[in-house]
Amino acid sequence: MLRVAVRIAVEALGHQVIDAANGDEALDAARSNNLDLIILDWVMPGKSGLETLKELRAMPRLLETPVVLLTVVKDAQAIREAGVYNVRDNLSKPARPDRLRAKIQKYLV
Repeated sequence: MLRVAVRIAVEALGHQVIDAANGDEALDAARSNNLDLIILDWVMPGKSGLETLKELRAMPRLLETPVVLLTVVKDAQAIREAGVYNVRDNLSKPARPDRLRAKIQKYLV
């Protein structure tokens, strides 16, 4: 459901979306596409968002790609850990459409 909401918000702003159901799909998509922004859910089936993020950041061409982390995690230590991987922003779930649009516009101008 969240992937659909993100897709609709991004496409409504005129951007193309490549979505993935889990970390492995996200990594495959990142390997075969040029990405301008990554919106990554912290909690996913299989690999966590943080595990996926670590692997994404190991790809040199994605080192500076903005990442917005969708999270229900409130643990400050966990959020600091994500910051080590250059997370640019986070968004608490459930993500309100107006806040999601604002984050997208902030990085895809």
